[in-house]
Amino acid sequence: MNLIEVLARLKYLVAKDQFCLLNRRARRAQAVTSALAKEIVKQLSIEDFRSFEEDRDRIGEYLWIFQTEYGEVYYLKFKFVENNQRVKFISFHLSN
Repeated sequence: MNLIEVLARLKYLVAKDQFCLLNRRARRAQAVTSALAKEIVKQLSIEDFRSFEEDRDRIGEYLWIFQTEYGEVYYLKFKFVENNQRVKFISFHLSN
């Protein structure tokens, strides 16, 4: 999947509530609310893309990393799961 396809799929699935947010143990890394996640994803652009990397826990799966400003700077790391029909946000929090 190229970056344009990734961004389009991400926006589509999040708009359809086909996503989950993982909460991290660290207080500074607590996930945003679902409503805020939807607003932030809606305004994401290609310029917000930072990198992608292979998931260390699941060989052959990739994590997409974005950083964007929405009043404050947010860090997003996600992957597509269930045959690209859902988004799993590994991280979605204020950037430190």
